[in-house]
Amino acid sequence: MMAPLVAALGIGVAISSREPNRPVSHHIEMSGIAFNPATLQAHVGDTLVWVNHDFVPHASTVKGGWDTGSIAASDSARIVLSHRGDWHYACSFHPTMKAAVVVK
Repeated sequence: MMAPLVAALGIGVAISSREPNRPVSHHIEMSGIAFNPATLQAHVGDTLVWVNHDFVPHASTVKGGWDTGSIAASDSARIVLSHRGDWHYACSFHPTMKAAVVVK
């Protein structure tokens, strides 16, 4: 019964698309020798999925963290985030190809 009252008063309510404690998948495109998005916010338990749209292999590697290994053209790799922090990763084949994930 609260929703009609809120609407009648003209009060805006922001509703998050993320359900509490429900992990989500985040897709990261690899195209043009770049990660897109270059920065991403996620939560512990979420899944990162890298999809390679380039014609050369790529990888997602964090020193002391994850390493997807080689991701062939038209292939993908995924990991589940298990730790909070700011994770800066790069492609082990193309060191200038960098991105970051902020995990809450």
